[in-house]
Amino acid sequence: EGPPLPPRPPSLAAAALWLALGSLGLVLAAEAAIDVALFRRFHHGLDQASVLVLARGLLAGWTLALGLAALAFAATRRPFASLALAGVLVGALAAADALLLVHLGAPLAAQDVHRARDLAAIVAALVPRRALAVPGILLALCFALAAILLWRERPRGGGRAQLAAGLAALALAAGGLGLARRETVPPAGAEARASLGRGLLLDLAAGALAAPLRPPPGYSAAEVACVLAAGAAPAEDGAAAGEPPSLVVLLVDSLVDPRDLGFALAADPIPALRAVEAAGRRGSAVVPRGAPGTVDAELELLTGACTAFLPPGTVAGRQGVRRDLPGLPRILAGRGARARAILADPPAFLDRTRVYAHLGLADVIGLPAGGARGRASDEAVVDAVLELAALEGPFFAFAVTAATRGPHGRAEGGAGAGRVLDAPNARVARELGGYATAVAATDRAIGRLLAGLAARGRAVLVVVLGTHPPLFGGPDGVYEKSPVFRGDSPDARRRRLEVPVWMWASFPLERAPFATSTNLLGLLILETLGVAPGPFLRVAAEVRARHPVFSRLVVDPDGATRPFLAPRERRDPAVRDYELVQHDLLGGEGTYYDAVRR
Repeated sequence: EGPPLPPRPPSLAAAALWLALGSLGLVLAAEAAIDVALFRRFHHGLDQASVLVLARGLLAGWTLALGLAALAFAATRRPFASLALAGVLVGALAAADALLLVHLGAPLAAQDVHRARDLAAIVAALVPRRALAVPGILLALCFALAAILLWRERPRGGGRAQLAAGLAALALAAGGLGLARRETVPPAGAEARASLGRGLLLDLAAGALAAPLRPPPGYSAAEVACVLAAGAAPAEDGAAAGEPPSLVVLLVDSLVDPRDLGFALAADPIPALRAVEAAGRRGSAVVPRGAPGTVDAELELLTGACTAFLPPGTVAGRQGVRRDLPGLPRILAGRGARARAILADPPAFLDRTRVYAHLGLADVIGLPAGGARGRASDEAVVDAVLELAALEGPFFAFAVTAATRGPHGRAEGGAGAGRVLDAPNARVARELGGYATAVAATDRAIGRLLAGLAARGRAVLVVVLGTHPPLFGGPDGVYEKSPVFRGDSPDARRRRLEVPVWMWASFPLERAPFATSTNLLGLLILETLGVAPGPFLRVAAEVRARHPVFSRLVVDPDGATRPFLAPRERRDPAVRDYELVQHDLLGGEGTYYDAVRR
C-alpha cells in the first residue's frame, strides 16, 4: 500500500453551493434584524400579504448578496473569504438600516449620502447609554474585516472560474436591479416599511437607481431671468415701514386633531388649540409626504419650493439643498428679525445644520434630551421660544418638536384624553389612546407658549401645524379601521396627507378658514404679517391663484382633488414658470440671485 492520498480540496461546485447557502443565510439574518427594528419602531404586524412581500424582498436580496459574493470570488478565487466579505458588507448595511429605522423612522437610502452624518450622530448619542455595546460592534466589524484580509485560504479554480464567477455576478446584479426598476415608490406614509417590502439590498438598489434631478423643458438661465423680470414687484409693492410682527412657527411632529381620526375620545386632547380655533384661525395644509417626511415639509414651508416637481423617492429637504435658498428666514431677516431654529432633536440628525444654513437659519439650537422617551420635551421647546421672545426687536422662531412622534400605545393612554370610547379592537385603543395622551401634553405646552407671548404685549403671530399625519400602520390599525380613511379616492388620499393649521396672533386676524399646501403656506403667513413676498414666492403666488393646493395632490379651481401629473401641470404657464425658477435654485445653474439683482 502506498502513502495515503492528500485530502481532496473542495470542488468549485461545492464552493458555489457554499456561496449560495451562505449568502442566503446572510440576507435572512440581516432582514431579521431589520424586521425587529421595524417592529420596535412601528409595531407593525405581519399579515398574509406582508409575508408574501417579505418573501419577495428576501429573494431579491439573496440575488444581490450572491452577486456580491460571486464578484469577490472573481477577484480573489477564495470562496470562504468572499462569503465573509459579503457578510461584513451586508451586516454593516443591516446595522445602519436598523439604527436609522429605530432612531429616525426612515430606512437607509443609497442615494442619500448624508446618512453617514446621521449615523455618526446616532452612534455618538448611543455611546453614553450603551458604553460597551456600540463600540464593541464597531470593533467586531473591524476585526472581522482584518481577519478576512489576513486569513490564508487556498485559491480555487483558475482564470475560467474567475471569468464564470464574474459573469454570474453581472447576471445576478442585473436581475436584482431589474427587480428594483420594476418596484414602485412606497405610498405616502409607508416609506419606513420599504425595507420590509423590498428587502434591504433591493431597497438600496432602487435608491441608487432613483431618477436624477433633470431640467424641465425650456429651462435656461435667460428664461429664468425673463420669468423673474415679468413677476417683479412694482415700486409701491415694497414692504410697509416700521417693525413687522414677530413670527413663531411651531412644527409639531405627527400632529393632527385626534377627533379627525374617526373615533370618539373620553375627553378633548387639545383644549388650548380649540381655543385658538375659536378666537384665531384654523385651516389645513397638504404636506408633501407621509411619515417620515418632516424635512420635506420644512423645505416647502420655509422656501415655497414644491417637492412634487422632484423625482419620486427624493428626500428633497436634504438632497435638494446645495446652495443658499430664498424664503421666510431671509425675507424676515431683511426686515430686521432675529431668526433662530429650535430643535428637539440634535441638529446633526437629518443634516439640519448644513441645510438650515442654506435656508437662512444659521442660529440653530438642539435641545438636550430629557423627555420620557429620551427626546427634548415640548415644554423645553416652549422655554427656548419664550427666551428668544424676551430679547429686543422682532424675531422669527422656527421650532420643531418630537414628543408626539411614534410609536404610540406602549404604556400611554387608557384614561382621560387617552381613552377611546368606540375602539373596534385593542390595537386601535392602544395606539390612538397613546397618541391622544401625547398630543394632550403638547397642547398644554402650546397653551403655556401662547399665554407667555400674550403677557409680553408684543405683536406676534404663532402658526402651529403638523409635520405629517401620525404613522398608524399595519393590519387592524387606526387608519384601516377608521371610517374616515377608507377607500382610495382622491379625497381619501388627501386626508392621509392633510394636517390642521392653527393661527393665533396678538392682533386681529381674518377668521375665514383656508386650505393650502405647505409650499404655499409661507405666502399666507407673509400676507398675515403684512410683509411682501420675495421674487420666488411671487412666482408661486401665480400658481396659488389657480390652485389653492398644489403639491403631490392638486386642487383645481372647481374644488376637485387629483394627483399631481407633471405633463398636465406644465401646460399651465404659471406652473411652468414656478418649476423653472425652482429648478434653477435646487439643481440648475443658480442664476436666481443674479437675475433678481438685475
